[in-house]
Amino acid sequence: MEVKIIPKKTVTLIPPKTKFYVDKDKYQQKRVAAYCRVSTGSEEQMTSYITQKKVYTEMIAANKEWTLAGIYADEGISGTQTKNRAEFNRMIKDCMDGKIDYIITKSVSRFARNTVECLDYVRSLKSRGIGILFEEQNIDTLKTDSELYLVIYAGFAQSESESMSKNVTWAFRKNFEEGKVQYNYSKLVGYRKGPDGKPEIIPEEAEIIRTIFTMYLAGSTTREIIDQLYAMDVPTKCGKQKWGVSTILRILRNEKYCGDAILQKTVTVDCITKTVKKNTGEAPMYYVHNCHEPIVSREMFNRVQEELIRRKSIPAAAQKTAITVQSRYSKYALSEIVHCAECGSRFRRITWRKDGIDEYDDTVVRQTVECVKIHNDGKIEVIFGGGIVIEEKVEFNNKRGRKKRPGKPVSIEEDPDNKDNAEESDLPTVGTSFGRFTLDAFEKSWQAVL
Repeated sequence: MEVKIIPKKTVTLIPPKTKFYVDKDKYQQKRVAAYCRVSTGSEEQMTSYITQKKVYTEMIAANKEWTLAGIYADEGISGTQTKNRAEFNRMIKDCMDGKIDYIITKSVSRFARNTVECLDYVRSLKSRGIGILFEEQNIDTLKTDSELYLVIYAGFAQSESESMSKNVTWAFRKNFEEGKVQYNYSKLVGYRKGPDGKPEIIPEEAEIIRTIFTMYLAGSTTREIIDQLYAMDVPTKCGKQKWGVSTILRILRNEKYCGDAILQKTVTVDCITKTVKKNTGEAPMYYVHNCHEPIVSREMFNRVQEELIRRKSIPAAAQKTAITVQSRYSKYALSEIVHCAECGSRFRRITWRKDGIDEYDDTVVRQTVECVKIHNDGKIEVIFGGGIVIEEKVEFNNKRGRKKRPGKPVSIEEDPDNKDNAEESDLPTVGTSFGRFTLDAFEKSWQAVL
């Protein structure tokens, strides 16, 4: 029997290759940047702001392995959002461009008070090998266990910001209850801050406000008011030559021009994102009467509010669905004022054409309609309260029962084809006009009385 020899297992060590190059990163200084921020411009925080910059400059200069990449500092800006922090955004851009290797900051709250944004930036920088050292919490984001502690401290920072926001809101509401009004003079046309701290009327701008109110009550549209202001070469509060429709409407609705003020028109629904919305019942509102000198009378202001509501309630011309619907604006004094006493429909202007010539009835009527009679012979009789009676003869189409234009009066008896078919359904219906009796008659009588 043949014996098989199995070779003994051996392990041979292969030594690592000897490096013949120098690791430059090992001996190169780390580019370190410092970030400082204070949320207000108070004297105490400004001292802290200057101190932070000085301390970090000396700290980086004292470390031989570090070189100063820059001091980034935001002054008097909240940390809940990064969009308004110019220096912070510049630092992040320099990190992405490879100009910074390491960041030092005092605490998590100085870096960001928004937990989501804080974690997003930390992870983004960490993926590029850039760490952040939070001195107060002793957190280095390049370490594996740093994110757990970072989430906890970032949550504390955000909660602290929310608590401060509630305190500020409470202080504002106490001022509202006491009737303390804050004025934004940079956008309030007609007023400026007086020597005593109260609103002072600017005569030139006050005249503009009165012009706007007067023109609107006279029937002018917002576009016509804008054109008039442009023709007068009147600039806006911001110095622009062209006024906007929304600006005119805000002026017309602003109660400050009659000497009053409504407080807490808006509410902040999220102190982190700074989301502000119109107060529609989320918080109480306060109406302060006679808090400053008015530019227009309260009577004129109230009439403008009624006119704003009236115009808003009238459908625009593009939304017409019936012949009784009128456009929103009209050059005639009695438009949308004269209504039928029976059905409530508006009277509208009708033109009858006879031989190519427009005709109107010149009868002057100012009394209300008492009764409208429709006779079987095609005659319409309108009886007014003052005893005035208007009669109109109407022809009938013998096939469709439609009313013809006024011409030679023809009774049903003279039309043998239609004699037997003259039913109530073939008679003309009472609409918004009766023959040549139109709204112009009312307007002429109105002007005669005026």
